[in-house]
Amino acid sequence: MKYIGIGEAILIDDGEHLSSFVPVKKSVRAGRSGKNLMCPKCRSVHTVYHFSWSSLGCQKCNAMVDKLDWYVQDRTTRRK
Repeated sequence: MKYIGIGEAILIDDGEHLSSFVPVKKSVRAGRSGKNLMCPKCRSVHTVYHFSWSSLGCQKCNAMVDKLDWYVQDRTTRRK
């Protein structure tokens, strides 16, 4: 897996898919199927179904991270 930083966005290339994560904004909404978040400390990905919290503990590294420090998945594209 490769992590590529472009400006404030982070791209993850796992060989088959290319996923982009951008910083969480104040007005973000999860939608019915939820959103994937990436921890800024350990870069593990978690799914959330609402954003009615001010900070969240990472399930992998146990760090408490403020909401606006997380990265939310913007899009995933399939590699050809």
